[in-house]
Amino acid sequence: KEIYSLRNEILEGGEVISVARDFAANVAEALCHEYAPERGEWDLDGLGEQMGYHFGLRPTHEQLTAGGSSPQALADRVEAMVDEAFEAKHQRLGQELFEAHCRILLLRVLDDQWKDHLTALEHLRDGIGLRGYGQRDPKQEYKRESFDLFAGMKERIENEGTRLVFLVEPITAEQ
Repeated sequence: KEIYSLRNEILEGGEVISVARDFAANVAEALCHEYAPERGEWDLDGLGEQMGYHFGLRPTHEQLTAGGSSPQALADRVEAMVDEAFEAKHQRLGQELFEAHCRILLLRVLDDQWKDHLTALEHLRDGIGLRGYGQRDPKQEYKRESFDLFAGMKERIENEGTRLVFLVEPITAEQ
């Protein structure tokens, strides 16, 4: 139900750009939590690499640490960099082309990930009976594992959708 409502929002609504922006913000936030945790050592090189992979950005250590060294300050800077790159692409392509760009790429990712998820559920269903031999309730195991598969699918949709929106350049008739 959640996937179908997202698909309809992308397909029919004029909010596809805000969906893409939300995806990018979520990915940026997740990267900051992973590479710059509240406690523990920061991996700014890893964060920079992942920003390149997802957003096509190559921030320096100085850019990442300017203005303070708290996790929230870093997250704010990363979000600002991502938002600036998003807006730059939006302005460069124009409203109509950027909307179509986001719609096509997000639908493709959503549909591909949904098909992969259904296939994974089928494989899970085929092998779930074996859990009974391990003294586990197959029904409970199926619920738990299918929930984990769904959460993973949602994360992949955001990650891959963001990556494509930022890195793929549409070819226009003039080119």
